[in-house]
Amino acid sequence: MLLLLTSCAADPVGRRCDLGASPPKDDIVIAGGSLDCVSRLCLGVPGEPPMCTNTCATDDDCPMEPGSPCHAGFTCAPALRVGTFACTPMCVCKDALDRGAADYCAQKDQGP
Repeated sequence: MLLLLTSCAADPVGRRCDLGASPPKDDIVIAGGSLDCVSRLCLGVPGEPPMCTNTCATDDDCPMEPGSPCHAGFTCAPALRVGTFACTPMCVCKDALDRGAADYCAQKDQGP
């Protein structure tokens, strides 16, 4: 008898997706409801094509989709300082990581 075991793995991130509109060129945008993404979250950052993302707790939650335009791989970090997803850790391409958002959110979590 053959027993197959499967585990729950995180959904791959990094597939190109459509934001639904063209954001201003220096803005970071997360579009919810993207049918291109399993998570329904499409992340647009300056200088990179929009790519599917997901919320995460660690880098292990960010497996890269084969053929992704992200060359450096993904890390789990905040993508935005304000808005619905402010300081929410998401899978972000290391090529486009905004250290300012990570620093801002770390300081905000520490409080006064």
